[in-house]
Amino acid sequence: MLDLGGEIEVGRAAGAVDSDRRPARFAANARPRRGPRANDDLLPAGRVATFGVPRIAVALLAAIVVFGAALRIHDGVVVSASAFGGVWAGWWSVVSDPRYWVCLLVLIVAERLHPALAVMPNRRAGLAQDATWFVIQTLLGVTVVAAYLAVLSAGVDAIATWWHPDLVSLIGTGGVAVAAVVVGDLAAWWSHWLHHRSPVLWAFHSVHHSQTAMNVLSDNRQHVVETMVNATLTFLPARLLGLDAATAGALTFLVLAVAAFIHANIRTDLGPLRFVLISPQAHRVHHSVLESHYDTNYGAVFAFWDYLFGTRNPDRHAYPDTGVNDREFPLEQRSDPISLVRTWAAQTAYPFAALRRATTIRAWSNRRGTSG
Repeated sequence: MLDLGGEIEVGRAAGAVDSDRRPARFAANARPRRGPRANDDLLPAGRVATFGVPRIAVALLAAIVVFGAALRIHDGVVVSASAFGGVWAGWWSVVSDPRYWVCLLVLIVAERLHPALAVMPNRRAGLAQDATWFVIQTLLGVTVVAAYLAVLSAGVDAIATWWHPDLVSLIGTGGVAVAAVVVGDLAAWWSHWLHHRSPVLWAFHSVHHSQTAMNVLSDNRQHVVETMVNATLTFLPARLLGLDAATAGALTFLVLAVAAFIHANIRTDLGPLRFVLISPQAHRVHHSVLESHYDTNYGAVFAFWDYLFGTRNPDRHAYPDTGVNDREFPLEQRSDPISLVRTWAAQTAYPFAALRRATTIRAWSNRRGTSG
């Protein structure tokens, strides 16, 4: 069993969870990365500490979901059709909205006309793999994630019976939606920071960082575990601020859609707006292979969180290469349909295999220490 409250051995030998995010081609002269993957200044060599916070948060969230599901069980139906239908309708309204597809098309054209990098390694296979993630993530979004959010909404309604905010009548649905985006983005910033500090969460988040050819679809390269976390952090504030399930579900997907812009291969830092909003340039720096860019620019929508918490990278002119450094990571090599599906499955399984390798190394190290 994986002890989320203890330590994980992440040795530098082959088979361990790699401590650096550089692609293999950058690893020759690589120095240990800051943060949980190689924080040798704070802990013994090869070890990183996990936080108790993820365990507590998961336990609380699980309690809400289980309680909500238990209250909704009736004649073998876990979630009522209206609860699921509300969230599903909200998400599907975005997916089927022509404006959403026009937005993607505009971003693709912008990538062609004003690319951040005209030449990127593995571009064709990378784009095809992200397209595969896009299709699967969309299907998961309007089915599995929508059902999960419906149960979560039922749990919130059942537990917080005393909470009846009437903000909509005060500032309108639009005002509440803006407030929900701001609060949700702050929660997303904290979650993103934690995904880079906790080796357990990083194992899942590293899937997202594996893209070496950033493009408008790259945000969809996201493990379903991380999708659930991000959807929760957007959906809960919206529901607690008084938005109905359909609006909250649409808001969740809209925030995820905004991420298409910041992952696009477009050369822009948004000029003066960079102090308010995250730009493609700023987020590319977050994905950078350069050590000077590590652990910066965590924002998803708003840039002022990074300025406030001191994690904003001042380099506004860099458009670096991106990727992770783990020879065990199943990076896409081909773009035929069968290979793409197989690679998606391998990338989805990767975090579990990486964490299993880490615990195996720890167990081996402990046995050797006990016997010696």
